[in-house]
Amino acid sequence: MKALITEDNECIRELLQLFLNQKGFDTDVAENGHVAFRMIQETDYALIISDIDMPEVNGRELYYLILRYAPHLIKRIIFSTAHIYDSDYKTFFQSVPCPVLFKPYSLYDLEAVIDTMIARPCKQAAS
Repeated sequence: MKALITEDNECIRELLQLFLNQKGFDTDVAENGHVAFRMIQETDYALIISDIDMPEVNGRELYYLILRYAPHLIKRIIFSTAHIYDSDYKTFFQSVPCPVLFKPYSLYDLEAVIDTMIARPCKQAAS
């Protein structure tokens, strides 16, 4: 299975890549949403982990790009953020069908979310 990690923090990106590789994922990494969206246009990912605050194209903007151009991937996104109390972020997170992990989160929490997502079937895009 293919996974995409979209995270501007190199240490977090590397940790997530090691973790997902150990879980059997073939991983790609992107340092921002702009790079991630180019990769999404070429690959059908089983899982996308995306930070919210990133340069160029942030996680919210990436979500709306995916919604427009690859909507079958929407329920494969896990967001991560340190913005627990910001009302704009809360409103966004309440409006999307994606799980959110608040930093710092444990790899056990991430694993539980991934296992739940992978267990449910993903609808394919209509032809």
